[in-house]
Amino acid sequence: MKHFRFKDKVLHCIEYGVLAGLLFSALYKLQGRKRFLLAVLLSSLYGLGDEIHQYYVPGRTADPYDLLADCVGSLLGASAMACIYYVVRKRSPKLESEETTSPED
Repeated sequence: MKHFRFKDKVLHCIEYGVLAGLLFSALYKLQGRKRFLLAVLLSSLYGLGDEIHQYYVPGRTADPYDLLADCVGSLLGASAMACIYYVVRKRSPKLESEETTSPED
């Protein structure tokens, strides 16, 4: 069996996809595009910080393709989580009505 050439890029994609999905879930107080964009932005910035950090670590290198894989993974992870939330909300009318109504003080 041949060695998979882009294994590390796939792992970066998965890792940052999970991070973005978790961030999307954690940002539950935000709605719509803000929630999605902030999850992608924060996870991508974390990837940028990681690559900058690796530049200064002896024996490691900063790879722009790793950063690209991080950003793609972030986009895919946040997209997947947004789709999951959309489907769950559409299938559960109770959840949808709870989100649109606010308790009066």
